[in-house]
Amino acid sequence: MRMMCNKKWIVENIQSTIKKLKIVCYQKVENHSQKSSSEMVTSFLQMKWLWQNRAQIGFGKDAVKEHLNKFVTPKSKVLCLFGGGSIDKNGARSDVNDALSKLKCEVRWEGGIPPNPEYDRLVEIVSVVKEFKPDVLLAVGGGSVIDGTKFIAVAATYEGENIDYWDEIIIKKSFQGTPLYFGAVLTIPATGTEWNHFFSVSRRSINWKAAATGYVNCYPQFSLIDPKYTMTLPVKQIRNGVFDAFTHCADFVLAPIDENKLFDNFMFSVMKELVEIGPEVVKPNSSLELHERLIVCASFALNTLFNLGRFGCFSIHHIADRLTAKYGIDHGATLSMVMPVFYEHTFEARKERFAAAAEFIFDVHEGTVEDKARLFLENVNKFIDSIGIAKKVSDWEGVTINENDVDEVTNMVMEQTNKGQPFGCGNCGTPELVRSVLKKVIV
Repeated sequence: MRMMCNKKWIVENIQSTIKKLKIVCYQKVENHSQKSSSEMVTSFLQMKWLWQNRAQIGFGKDAVKEHLNKFVTPKSKVLCLFGGGSIDKNGARSDVNDALSKLKCEVRWEGGIPPNPEYDRLVEIVSVVKEFKPDVLLAVGGGSVIDGTKFIAVAATYEGENIDYWDEIIIKKSFQGTPLYFGAVLTIPATGTEWNHFFSVSRRSINWKAAATGYVNCYPQFSLIDPKYTMTLPVKQIRNGVFDAFTHCADFVLAPIDENKLFDNFMFSVMKELVEIGPEVVKPNSSLELHERLIVCASFALNTLFNLGRFGCFSIHHIADRLTAKYGIDHGATLSMVMPVFYEHTFEARKERFAAAAEFIFDVHEGTVEDKARLFLENVNKFIDSIGIAKKVSDWEGVTINENDVDEVTNMVMEQTNKGQPFGCGNCGTPELVRSVLKKVIV
């Protein structure tokens, strides 16, 4: 993989950071959603943490062939989980089968994990796990397959009948043990789930998409990433990967809190790289190098290393996730719908962060802070247009919008995010703000 100058800069700074900070364990940050704006500056930015990332990453050509045997012992029982037929088209299933055959493993495949992994299907697979009793769960797919596998690896440890896994794992967050041994073969840029402990699950029967962020034992044991698997992806999935990664960086670095230049510049560098490669990687027959660069960006966008010392604002995600739950729209596309409108509504609180982003990402160096901040928002809109991703609900094919949808989704956001109370930095996520944003998005 040919390293570009800004990518080399990322690697050198990571090495320097690790050396300086002697990072040893997992960062734990308490939920400050109810803090006042004045408290947030000191509470959300602290050069103090415990951090660890347990996942081992194999990246590059033939990663499965070269590395899977390091993590799966001979004659193991392996349950491979996937979504649909793309793993046959991109060669991932064949590579996995070949590697496991050489290890003389007993292999079973279970598919049907949809985008925004569906709770009901995951529960069905939990039953398969309990019957098959695999030594290894192997996610072969994108972020949804990996997220679903994390949920399954947790749920399968519960004993007994008629367990409400949604209530236990998502609502009560009762899991305190060790999940089943699992790893991943990544086929779609997945914004870090291949080497972080977060996962999201959708439950369409109740129009709810929820994130589980507190299970620190849910890192994959390993993830193998061969960029060639992404070469056959539909352009829609590439667009989603680009903007999902961009948003996860923005969640942290554009939150209205004090700057932390070392970590901010890491995030800005990833965002700048995405702006550079985004319009090209979504074109037909884009190069392997562009796909490599996209996967690196997506992986670093949420592996939690760049988040040390600061707490983000996930209001965009909270609103976007309810649009996904309501309409079935892809996650990346709901983010691109919400971000520009949300930033317009929170401009005053964030304009200094926007100005800093404009300077680093878009080389805007003239004008006042407000001028630079406005140009940042203008350039974000141009970036969205350049990759061809949706900007409002009606841009998504097959969606029907009803008269009361704004009120319905506003209620979903408020109730499912923080039990009806404001959320986000400075409690910016009020019913009034959410409704105002959605009025411009649900059109």
